[in-house]
Amino acid sequence: MKVLLHLPALLASLTLLQTAASASDDPTAETDIIHDTVEEVKVWVNKAFLDSRDRLKMAMTTKIHSTRHLSDYLKHAKGRTRTAIRSGQVWEESLKKLSQFLTNVTGQGLDLTLLSWEAGCDPPAPTMTCNISSPYRTITGYCNN
Repeated sequence: MKVLLHLPALLASLTLLQTAASASDDPTAETDIIHDTVEEVKVWVNKAFLDSRDRLKMAMTTKIHSTRHLSDYLKHAKGRTRTAIRSGQVWEESLKKLSQFLTNVTGQGLDLTLLSWEAGCDPPAPTMTCNISSPYRTITGYCNN
């Protein structure tokens, strides 16, 4: 009979331990979700870029060239520009996909710095603080030094 009296206390302490463990694992779970989502989106974006490049190559290898194909070829990004565009596309699509899953009103928002690093973009730039009475200001009111 005395064992039954201690059972609710044991269950309550186990529940508290489980809650504490899940709360401590929450940041890593969010990190894993962000990493998995970005990797999935990278596959989609890389496939879309590769398909676009293949279509453009096929259009340029045909005997009939149009001004539209030539214009597309000249506008097609190359090198670091292509990498920057691809990273931006991965970031945007990952943000769209993650915003559907990570909508917690009481918790912290999505870690945009981690998302930027995973997507291959630079982290968001810090905001500039400027003295209101500084004479070195642009016409829009922002600091210029």
